[in-house]
This record gives sequence, structure tokens and C-alpha cells, in this order.
Amino acid sequence: MRRIVCALCAMLICLSLCGCGGEEMEEHWFFAMDTMITLRLSPDADDARMAEIFAEVEAITAEIAESLSRTHPGGDTYRFNKNPDGITDPADPFRIVIQRAMAIAEETDGAFSPTMGTLTELWNINGGGPRPSEKAIAEALSHTDFRDITFESDGVSRTDSAMQLDFGAIGKGYAVQKVLDYLRTTEIRYGLVSFGGNVGVFGTKPDGTPFKIGVTDPKDTSRTAGYLLAESGVVSVSGDYERFFEEAGVRYHHIMDPATGCPAQSGLSSAAVLSEDGTLADALSTALFVMGADEALAYYDAHPGTFEAVLITDENEIILTPGLAAGGNFIPAQ
Repeated sequence: MRRIVCALCAMLICLSLCGCGGEEMEEHWFFAMDTMITLRLSPDADDARMAEIFAEVEAITAEIAESLSRTHPGGDTYRFNKNPDGITDPADPFRIVIQRAMAIAEETDGAFSPTMGTLTELWNINGGGPRPSEKAIAEALSHTDFRDITFESDGVSRTDSAMQLDFGAIGKGYAVQKVLDYLRTTEIRYGLVSFGGNVGVFGTKPDGTPFKIGVTDPKDTSRTAGYLLAESGVVSVSGDYERFFEEAGVRYHHIMDPATGCPAQSGLSSAAVLSEDGTLADALSTALFVMGADEALAYYDAHPGTFEAVLITDENEIILTPGLAAGGNFIPAQ
């Protein structure tokens, strides 16, 4: 196993979408899935056609958001969480994502899990806490075993009626991938799609250079620390600086360790994953963060050719997976 360390300050993958070959891009913004979504597409259609494309992207996103949201009444995830017996005939987004999520949970030995909803609710990171009691954590943790999910011929059920699904660590990656898949069927030659901490790119720019996805210093978000270079695929990031609250001088972030029921303390401050599979990139950014550097690199060695990663330690070391380093696809800022 090979470790490549870059001595830069701690950073996160940001949504700085740089360098599109000199053409003026068509841009569109809308809010969905609890984040601002940005599209920057090559100017290959008139205004009416571009409006159709943007509208279709919004429709694709809305269908996914409804199906995967824990809070959207009538959506598949909401119905599953409210129905002790599970659900039948779910829409494609739910059906596809739950199957992928279960497979990745198995492959990562639970470092990523889609069944963390009881802990998400208990910790209330977005609402500012407070820190739950150890007893409450233990009770919530007892309802997070992803192996309690059962697939039926016409739906999904569970053996633990108190289990709650939460697709927050995989849903946006799936949505980015579906939007990229659609855009590749249009006349648009190339472009970028940003769903919060998930950035997807496709096509070939006129100057032939790769897309540059900016890397920002979280201690000084006005400064760019470097760039990930990608010709295609999705970059997803998970970091302890994204959502958190502080109590009695302690920061509690939103990335839960399925083994402890508490915010993961793995020695990493962020994990960014580049993959041709957006769903995998999103889930693995969480899984690698939970694993920590050594286990993450061992996982990389066991899954060659599926992803590359940038791992940032609590000591501000930046560790690149071998393929990323060998290809020169991370460039520090000058």
C-alpha cells in the first residue's frame, strides 16, 4: 500500500467550477435537495431549447428529491419510515438507491449505511444539538443495522420497525449522475453540474484541458489551496466542517460512525472521492471518512480502478490515492 502525502493546509473540495475552454457558458441555478444546484453548460442551443433542458434537469431532480426525502409526505422514503411493514412498488429512485446503498454498506462493512435515520434525528446537528445522552445514543444505535432491510419481489421491508432510512450520504450523488446521464443525451457538448458537495463533469472542452474543481482552505475560504483535475465523473466530499454544532467547547459534526453512534473520530477532517459513478462517489466519501486514512487506502487497494480520493487528516496532511498522484491530477495552488 502506497501513501502519498502533500504538505498543504487542511482543505475541502468546494464548488469552484473553473476553466471551461474560453467559451461563455450557459448557467442556471435552482434550489432542491436542501442545496443550491448549479449548472454550467456549453452554449449549444438557442434560448428556448436551453430552457427545455434546464426544465428537464429540474424535473429529474424533483422526482429524485421526492422519492428519497425523509420529510416529503408521500415520498417513498417518508412512507417507508412511517410504515413498520415497509413499502411496495416504490419509484425507481428509491428502488435503485436502496439497492446500491445496501451493496455499498456490505462492501464497506457498514462504514457507510443508509439506515442511520434514528441517529440523524437524535443528534439534530442542523438544529444545533444538544449532545444526546449515552443511553439515548445506545438506543438509537440499536436501530441502525442495515442487514435488517429485506428486499421483496414488489418492495422493501425491514425486521426492525423502528429503523429509519436516511439517504443524505448517497442521494445527491445519485441525482448528479442521473442529470449527467440526461445531459449526455442532449446536444450539449460539455458542462458541469454542482449539487452542494457533489460536482459532476462531462464532455470535452474546446481546448482539450480537464475540468478544474477548486480546493479551498476551510480556515480561509477566500483562498484556493489547489485543484482536482477531472476529464469526467463526479467528485463528492464529506468533511467535519460542513455541518456541526459546538457545545462546551466541543465540535460535533454530522458524519456519524455507525459503530459508535457518534460523530466519527477517524483522524480525517475530510474525504473527497472522484469516480465515474456519482452514487458510489457520494457514499464512499462518507465511508472513507469514517474508516480513516489507513483503512481507506486498504479499501482503495482492494477496489482498483473504481475511484480516487483526497484524504485530509486532522494534522492537515493531504493524502492522495496512488492513481491520483501518479496522474498529476491534483495541483497545489501557487
